[in-house]
Amino acid sequence: METWLALYTQQVIVFVLVLARVSGLLTLAPVWSSRAIPVRVRAFLAVGLTLIITPLQWHVPVRDAQDVLHIGLLLAGEFLIGLALGLAVMIYFAGLELAGQVLGQMSGMSLAEVVSPTYDA
Repeated sequence: METWLALYTQQVIVFVLVLARVSGLLTLAPVWSSRAIPVRVRAFLAVGLTLIITPLQWHVPVRDAQDVLHIGLLLAGEFLIGLALGLAVMIYFAGLELAGQVLGQMSGMSLAEVVSPTYDA
C-alpha cells in the first residue's frame, strides 16, 4: 500500500512541477500573455497543456522532494525556467516584428506614415 502511495505522490509532484513550468511560459509568451485573453482561459490552457505533457515526464525521478521547502524551491526553479523560455520566445517575436517594420520602411510600404498628401509634404 505504501509503494502505491509513494507512486501517486511522485506523479502529483511531477504534475505540479510541469504546471509551474508551463505557467511560467504562458506568463510571458507573446500570444497568451495578452490582456485580451482572460486569466481563466490562460489557466485552463496551462492545465490542459500540463495534462498532455505530464505523462511523458512520469519516469523522471524527482530528487530532493522530502519536505515542503525543497518542493517550494523546485517549484520556484521550474517557474523561473518557464519565465526564461517565455522571455526567449517574446524576444524572438519582437525581433521578427522589428525586422518586418524595417523591411516595410525600406520598401516604401509605410510611406503613408511619413508623407501626408494633405499637407503637401
